[in-house]
Amino acid sequence: MTDIQPQKVYPSKCMNLEKTHLYATLSSGEEVRHLLIDFVDGSHVTNLVQLTAGSETQIATGTEYEMTQKVEELVQLWVTQGGFKHHLPDVLVHESLVGAV
Repeated sequence: MTDIQPQKVYPSKCMNLEKTHLYATLSSGEEVRHLLIDFVDGSHVTNLVQLTAGSETQIATGTEYEMTQKVEELVQLWVTQGGFKHHLPDVLVHESLVGAV
């Protein structure tokens, strides 16, 4: 399993900028998925959020450790079964504006 570290703080329309970290970015063709962890109450309560085409979907809630484990599981699943490519933190990946607008 890969050791996934937060990539950067990522602004989100319904999350506090200082408390949200981008943990993984994956793409398959035109689709780009970002996995973010939103810190609600420090490391004790966090939300795992998927951001795709400008739409946020909360996936799970738990401790920071539990959510980073869930990120690793989803990355492995999407790469092995979904045909997605996992991008390094220094690689910027954006979806087409056509699907987001």
